[in-house]
Amino acid sequence: MSTKTPDPETEARETVEEKQDLFERIAEADLPISDDIERVLELVDGGGE
Repeated sequence: MSTKTPDPETEARETVEEKQDLFERIAEADLPISDDIERVLELVDGGGE
């Protein structure tokens, strides 16, 4: 039985990739939080420089 600890960076990257589609759909929706989510996606993509 292996008790290997998952790499935190790999685990975080996988989580972001899994949630990115959801965030993109929220950003495209006409919701009060949509602008905030869209800005977060821009920052993640390097658009906040």
